[in-house]
Amino acid sequence: MEADSNLPTAELDDDDAITGLKARNAILTERFVRQHMGWMLAVATRIVRDAHHAEDAVQNAFAKVFGNIDSFNRQSALKTWMHRIVVNESLMLLRKTNRAETVPIDDLLPMFDTNGCRIEDRWATVETPELLAVRSDIRARVNEKIG
Repeated sequence: MEADSNLPTAELDDDDAITGLKARNAILTERFVRQHMGWMLAVATRIVRDAHHAEDAVQNAFAKVFGNIDSFNRQSALKTWMHRIVVNESLMLLRKTNRAETVPIDDLLPMFDTNGCRIEDRWATVETPELLAVRSDIRARVNEKIG
């Protein structure tokens, strides 16, 4: 298909889209992106639940579509093939971001006052009945020895 800036804005059918993408036709590629960007973004957003990550997934999916259009074998519709690509890219991005989440260690480290003594929260140490009994017994023995 010949590159023409006066092309109608009607949707491209699969044959025209594939031909345009294989020929690296800039106008048809732009129309192709505009035609499919909306639903691809919706699919990615449902999976990753974050607009910025969804945009990244769609961008990666378009890159895969453009890079692999020559190997598209037409065993399925173009949109079906693209749907699988955007789902896979979204899932990979989701796995990558979930793996990258870290917990700051500062919250887990002990805290010290200005004298260098460790500060412990009362609620952090749960006193069991056995521990209370042992402490009471030790307190009684110490008081007995002092007396």
